[in-house]
Amino acid sequence: MTSEHPLLTAARRALSRLDLRARTADAFSSAPSPSGILAVGKCAGAMLDGARRALPPSWSGPVCAILPDGAPPPTGSDVEILRGAHPYPDVRTTVAAARALALSRASTSERPLWFCLSGGGSACLGAPLPGVSVAELGEVSRALMLRGADIRELNTVRKHLCQALGGRLGAVAGGLRVAVAVDILDEDLALVASGPALPDETTGADARAVLDRHGLTPTLPAAITRALHDHTRVPCPTWPHVPVATPSQLRALLAEEVRPLGPVQVLTPPLRDPMDVQARLVPAMPGGAPLLVDVSEVSFPVPAEAPPGGRSMHLALWLARAVRGSAFAFLALGSDGRDGPTDHAGALVTHHTLEGIPGPDVDRALAEGAARELLRARGALVPRFPSELNLLDVHLLWRSPPG
Repeated sequence: MTSEHPLLTAARRALSRLDLRARTADAFSSAPSPSGILAVGKCAGAMLDGARRALPPSWSGPVCAILPDGAPPPTGSDVEILRGAHPYPDVRTTVAAARALALSRASTSERPLWFCLSGGGSACLGAPLPGVSVAELGEVSRALMLRGADIRELNTVRKHLCQALGGRLGAVAGGLRVAVAVDILDEDLALVASGPALPDETTGADARAVLDRHGLTPTLPAAITRALHDHTRVPCPTWPHVPVATPSQLRALLAEEVRPLGPVQVLTPPLRDPMDVQARLVPAMPGGAPLLVDVSEVSFPVPAEAPPGGRSMHLALWLARAVRGSAFAFLALGSDGRDGPTDHAGALVTHHTLEGIPGPDVDRALAEGAARELLRARGALVPRFPSELNLLDVHLLWRSPPG
């Protein structure tokens, strides 16, 4: 039986050390007894379980988890569980957003709603404003992703088109205490799940500028154009938010786990886009610390007709091509154990992965967004694995590994 690659072992260990249940319980340990508990996003299951550890023994009230399909659920038969699509919303989001808003309205300052929030919440709560259809919102979201929009751009648009995002859930609350698993590169809490419980500092003009920058303005449905022009900012209080897991914490744990393999450099600032990878990773081969650690999201534009895949697979193939001829191992995987709408978590490539493959074939796979199929044929894909986290993507580069 082939042993697991050291980079993958290190990543698994680091992910397992972030105990969301314990951290969420600590976040609510001194909070007033709640009116109810609401957990939203990919980490909702573990966070809700943690919140319940902090409840007074005699407490009773509504407990609701709103999760994307495939995300691990909380324990307990008394939990109301609502599911939704991800990353694009479907019709179920209208029920989920309505339930979340109702729980928020029922809260008071004496009995605040305990709100557990994590990445994936934008789609879970992404019921569109009146006049905009779920299909129209989904198409705009998909178009932005295909054109390489980053999460700040994507969530800026979502905030201005959805009933519960951009401070709208917090605006109807009598009281909120929020625990947050942060999946945003600069750890801006107002962007996690498109900021449902924090004041929105962006404007409709900001959202229109994002769409214009990506060439989508001429094709927008009339309802979306109208919603962005008619947008008015909602008055949301600044409810207390406590980060319980962050990308910077994961970076530190990854550095500890790979340190037995050699000297480590944590990339600061983290990678942001393909040009950043080209400027900072490729010239570093070889030289410097042999192990580079990064936690970020690097999105590439792909054609609309691209087969199913994910950004980690695409980045792994892209980097393998860019540093071809050097000895290396590179791991790219989603911290949630999944890379896009696939059964894989990402990919682990080495200097052997592209042996015998002509350069034009690699270029074609990248241009067509078909990295997954090429890497599958080379045995480089990492199978999907259970994870209760959602803290961006893990990138580990080992320069000149032994063997």
